Amino acid sequence: MTKELGFFSEIALGLIGFEMESHLHIDELLSEGRTILLILIGEALGAFFLVARGVYLLTGSDYTSLVFGALATATAPASTVDVLAEYRAKGPLTTTLLAVVGLDDAIALLVFSLTSTIAAFLLSGSEHISWLEIIKLPFREIIGAVVIGIIFGIIMHWILERQKKKEHALCAFIVGMIFLAAGMANSISSSLILTTMTMGIVLANFRVDNSQYAQCVVERVGPLIYILFFVLMGARLQIALIPQMGLLGLVYILLRSIGKFGGA
Repeated sequence: MTKELGFFSEIALGLIGFEMESHLHIDELLSEGRTILLILIGEALGAFFLVARGVYLLTGSDYTSLVFGALATATAPASTVDVLAEYRAKGPLTTTLLAVVGLDDAIALLVFSLTSTIAAFLLSGSEHISWLEIIKLPFREIIGAVVIGIIFGIIMHWILERQKKKEHALCAFIVGMIFLAAGMANSISSSLILTTMTMGIVLANFRVDNSQYAQCVVERVGPLIYILFFVLMGARLQIALIPQMGLLGLVYILLRSIGKFGGA
């Protein structure tokens, strides 16, 4: 059943990505740029190198350590965005937090795409690694997502600027555009959440009050989607498999936590 309802997870990720970046303005990002960059590099790369090294020492496997290291870089944005939206938090800390959580997904996508391709070459036993193939996949996913996000963000701004309809009608239009952009990103194997994140930041920086539309989406559509998202995530958790993680699972959790907290 979780497979049949899997599209709800994708819808939720699309809305989360849009909401996350629709409150970020370029001038705020530039003012906090150094802090954001240091935290981003520290927590993402700290988790990657610590986990990769720890898993390698435990298993002696290059490709296993690379994959686990790449998985460690990702940060789930759903709970963070939900809490910030509920309390309507604003200020430098909120800006930094949203930027780090959002950009962390882009870094995780890049790192995972690179390392999984390298791991595939190591598993194949090939003596020659094609760096073109390694670079092509992640950049195709990222560039495709950014291009779709920019195009849809511009279209949304152009239409919203000319419409004087009721709030609920505009809210439905925005949700429809998010779904359409997410579907297009999915069809070309680009990052869904990076697409909607780009849409959000493009829309927010055309005009300051465009951020109000994201709040409308969160208040009217968000609660139901978030509930379904967390229910589906919980349904996929197989408690019986947790003991099978063994020492490897404990090492991963411990080193990832140290890398994330220490790096940040």
